[in-house]
Amino acid sequence: TVNAVIKGGEAGKIPIEYRLHRKDGRWLAYDVVIEGVGLVNNYRSQFDAILAKGSFDDLLNQLKKKNLENK
Repeated sequence: TVNAVIKGGEAGKIPIEYRLHRKDGRWLAYDVVIEGVGLVNNYRSQFDAILAKGSFDDLLNQLKKKNLENK
């Protein structure tokens, strides 16, 4: 885990935590936690909500659509 702080703006200091994993001699980030909210948990919650209303194929289709929109 690497802790950092972003300074500046109206928000002031914002704590950030990078969660890393060592693989093949390299450190890779697998999660970023900003003010206590981790991206991994955030995505997991969103995926759970989609799966509660639909199927796995629905989730995949939404991910594909968002991926195309970001290109």
